[in-house]
Order: sequence, then C-alpha cells, then structure tokens
Amino acid sequence: MAEFHAISYACAETDSYNKTQVTNDSFDIGAFSKQVNESYAYFSLEGLPENAKITSFAFFLTQKTGSYYNKSVSVKASVCENYIKPASVCWNNKPKSGKIYGKTTIGSNSAGERKWTLLNAETDEPYPIAAYLTDNILVVKFEIEGAAAGDNNAKGFRASSDATASARPRLTIGYELPQGVKVYGNGTFAEKPVRVYTGGVWKDAVVRKYKNGAWTA
Repeated sequence: MAEFHAISYACAETDSYNKTQVTNDSFDIGAFSKQVNESYAYFSLEGLPENAKITSFAFFLTQKTGSYYNKSVSVKASVCENYIKPASVCWNNKPKSGKIYGKTTIGSNSAGERKWTLLNAETDEPYPIAAYLTDNILVVKFEIEGAAAGDNNAKGFRASSDATASARPRLTIGYELPQGVKVYGNGTFAEKPVRVYTGGVWKDAVVRKYKNGAWTA
C-alpha cells in the first residue's frame, strides 16, 4: 500500500454570532460564551494518482493551549460535499458535511497532535472521493456537533498559516493502484485493468502475489 501526504494550504473559520469569517489566523471549533465556531481545512490532492483506490483516510491537527476549555468533547471531521473558496466562507455560506467522516474525543487543553481516522458511511466502496473534489481540492470541516453558545467547550488548533509546516492541518491517504494484465493488440502489448463482476457491478480487481509466505500487492 502506498501513502499520499498533504498539508493544508488554506483554512477558513466562521462563528454563529458575527456570521462572518474569523480572520485572526485561528482554527477554533466548538462553543464560547456567545457563539459556536466551525473551521475548514483545504487540501490539494493534485499528486494523488487518478486511479488510486483509497483504503484509509487520516487527518491531523495540532492543538493549542490558551483561553480554551478542558471539557471532554467529541470532535467531528468530515469531507465536504461542495466547494466554497476559503475567502467566501461565512456562517450562512459554508461547505456542507458529507458522509465520509471521523470523530475523536479530546479532553485536555494541552498542546499536541490530534488524529481523526475517517470512516465511509455512504457505501461499501473504499472512500469514493471523486464526487467530493473540485479541481482536485478537498475541503474538510471540523466541528463539535450539537454545540450551543454558552457550552464553553471550544478547542483551538493551529491553522494553515502557522509558521511551522508540520503543525498545520495535515492528511494521510493510504491507497492501492489497480493491477493490470498485458494484452497484445495491434502489434504491441498494453496494460489493461483486471475487472471482476460482484454485487451486480463491474469493479477493478487488485491482483496480489504470494511470496515468502505472504500475499503482497
């Protein structure tokens, strides 16, 4: 299995009180005394092979310390169904959460890396993200579901503008490439994908080989 890594090139944050975008290079989520904040991270998947079959999805944020709260909360990260450019995001104009998501529980207010492993609640296909991309841009929303002003359960993370690249929002995608067979035609060999019929549809097969007591791609 191969891996693809990306660092967020842009972020957007908005709150329910001012209805506008927060512009202080922060990446806050959850409830303060007067408002609820939501944040979005933008990633370019330009380098991910077009025919990649995604097998795992993980996102990473670096938590900040400061005037936040030590309440234990479940933070949701979800791939968004639509694209809105970062500068246009506000409370009443924001990307919509999709069905590929993950949750992680955060209790402390200490600095450090937090990880979200995303699950696919939409289909048995492994993470079909093509429909979620606009010009190979993936948008991910971070929120505390059900948060209400006055809950005082907000958490803060480092944004894509952070001076330390490794502290910015990051993603890791595990993927496999369909294996093909060489077919002779018109005087030359060309690789064609192996297809199998299952569940009423044709799908690309992943061909594996047995070597040294183990199956490998």
